[in-house]
Amino acid sequence: MREVVLKMDEAKRRAERLKGVTVRLKINKGRNKFIERIGEIEDLYPAVFSFRSGEEVSTFSYSDLLTKIVRIYPVEEA
Repeated sequence: MREVVLKMDEAKRRAERLKGVTVRLKINKGRNKFIERIGEIEDLYPAVFSFRSGEEVSTFSYSDLLTKIVRIYPVEEA
């Protein structure tokens, strides 16, 4: 069972704070398979948010953040 560490409102606020900022998304595809993408959170909706990485646009639900299927890390500019 996945650990739920944030409440839904906190997950939405975190996505709002990172909108328009370059972030690294780590997506758990199961069985120790991870995909990492660098891009920006483009739009926020009541149940989902969209993420743009180059030409590709993906949508994720806030529950994906809660269950740690998707993790968001700000990219630090050097």
